[in-house]
Amino acid sequence: IQQQFDINVFGPMRVSRAFLPGMRDRRSGLIVYVSSVVGRLVLPFGGVYVSSKWALEALAEASSYELAPLGVEVAIVQPGAYGTNISNSRVDPDDTERLGGYADVMPLAANIFGALSAAAAGRDSREVADAIFALADQPAGTRALRTPVPAHPAVAAINDAVGQIQRQSLVDFNVSELLPKEFAR
Repeated sequence: IQQQFDINVFGPMRVSRAFLPGMRDRRSGLIVYVSSVVGRLVLPFGGVYVSSKWALEALAEASSYELAPLGVEVAIVQPGAYGTNISNSRVDPDDTERLGGYADVMPLAANIFGALSAAAAGRDSREVADAIFALADQPAGTRALRTPVPAHPAVAAINDAVGQIQRQSLVDFNVSELLPKEFAR
């Protein structure tokens, strides 16, 4: 669990902290975090990975509000399934005896991993890089906080619904000045 969070949460936070002082001094910049569609959806049998992406999403969104008044924007790219090396870097559980207690549900895990593999088939991971470059090319103040890649209707619906609730929460907590201008009304 710690290794997964080191890679997916603490690593990106350390990198952003390294160059954030210069962005604050210039009062401009863009930080792009690469999360996942499972940073908004929960898939069984991947709880550690999924929770690390949820944590990254929360930290990135919080920093988007905190940094906006300083001229620094934050964007989150949410890739779907792509053919990567992730399955080759999976760490097996260290308590294999415990796995026996899950024998009845383990075939369901294969269903999920099969569906992810099928979804990744034919997708080019350069789409993720293209999305990041597209965000960098957009004028400051026009970037979406979250960008699912490829477009994912369910994730877009979750992003929109939760975004509305989040914006209202910031209004209720009397910190609406931290919202992007188009939402601070």
